[in-house]
Amino acid sequence: MAGFLAALSEVVNNQTESGFQIDGTFGSEFHFAGIESLGFSMEFGISVNTLGSDTDISTMGSSFLKAAVHFYL
Repeated sequence: MAGFLAALSEVVNNQTESGFQIDGTFGSEFHFAGIESLGFSMEFGISVNTLGSDTDISTMGSSFLKAAVHFYL
């Protein structure tokens, strides 16, 4: 698991807008008994950005849920 919190500030037309960003991610990798050379993983994350009166909620990475199969030698 990972979390991120940041304060944001931006100057637009000589007006300063402030806000925040909050990110949260979770991921896991697991193996099945007998096939330890294969690993299965999944991860997902959400980001919330607020700047001035605008709020943006988005996924982190290319999609909300990402899964993979890893081969280990």
